[in-house]
Amino acid sequence: MKYIIPGKPLPSARPRFSTHGGYVHTYDSQKKEKDAISLLLKEQHGNLPLYSCPLFLDISFFVEIPASYSHKKRLAMHNTYCSKRPDFDNYLKLICDAANQILWVDDALIVKALTQKIYSLEPMTVFSLEPIKISLD
Repeated sequence: MKYIIPGKPLPSARPRFSTHGGYVHTYDSQKKEKDAISLLLKEQHGNLPLYSCPLFLDISFFVEIPASYSHKKRLAMHNTYCSKRPDFDNYLKLICDAANQILWVDDALIVKALTQKIYSLEPMTVFSLEPIKISLD
């Protein structure tokens, strides 16, 4: 199944801490973003059951080309690999967390992944999932 999240891919932020009443509290600064992604994925997944088997994840992050670049340079960069920060694993973490209990039981089920960052004139995240059999032979 193919899933599409329109808009600029977001990297996962580090956890935030605050102190209140002498206690240290951890909070998720991206809760709204994760909830929005979860809702999109839930709509696309429909009433299908959650994946509960090992999964292959094929995911592409179509990253926005900097607006400061000339039109000619932007066109030349379209559909080329992006080797700039943030790292792909930071993008991946946010998607995996947002999809827990929406697409799969737990993101630990992802045992194989193909991940790429590509410059695009239309930023988005596109991925597909495929159940796989694990064989040690």
